[in-house]
Amino acid sequence: FFLKEYEKAISSYTEAIKVDGSYAFAYNDRGSCYRMLEKYDEAIKDYEQAITYDPQLANSYDNLGSALSKKGDLQAAIKNFNLAIAKKPDFYAAYNNRGEAYFQQGDVKAAYNDFKKAVELNKQYALAYNNMGIVLANQKRYDDALKMFDNAIKINPQFGMAYYHRAAAQEMLR
Repeated sequence: FFLKEYEKAISSYTEAIKVDGSYAFAYNDRGSCYRMLEKYDEAIKDYEQAITYDPQLANSYDNLGSALSKKGDLQAAIKNFNLAIAKKPDFYAAYNNRGEAYFQQGDVKAAYNDFKKAVELNKQYALAYNNMGIVLANQKRYDDALKMFDNAIKINPQFGMAYYHRAAAQEMLR
C-alpha cells in the first residue's frame, strides 16, 4: 500500500481474508486500496465489512465516510465521520474530513469549527490549517486566511496547495 502498488496489496489483503474471513483490518486496508484506485463501490463494501467485524474500528468509519464523500453522498459521509469521532474523540483527521463534507454542503460555520477542532487536537496538522484558510478566504477574510496558509506552509514546506491558496489570498489583497 505505502509503495502505491495497490493491485498487489489488494491481492495480499484478499489472501489474508481467505485465511481469516473476519479480519477487519484486512477489509479496511483493502478498501483503502480500492479507494485509492477510485473504485468507491468496492471500497465501501470492504469498509462496511470491516465495521461488521469490528464495530469499534474508528478508522473504518472515517474511511467509509471518505469513500461516500467521493461518491457525493455527503449526508452518509457525515454520519460515518460522526461515528468515527464517537469511537475516537481525539481523531483529528475525522474532524477535518467531516469539515470538508460540511464545506461541500455549504455549511461554512460547521466546516470551520471542525477544522479548528482538528488543529486543537493536532497543532501540526497542516491540512486543517489550509482548510481553515480556504474558509476564511471564502468569507473574504484574506488577512486571516494568509495566517492559516502561512501556518500550513511552516508545518509542511512541501504543501503546494497551501502556497497556491496563499497566493490567491495575496492577489485578492493586491
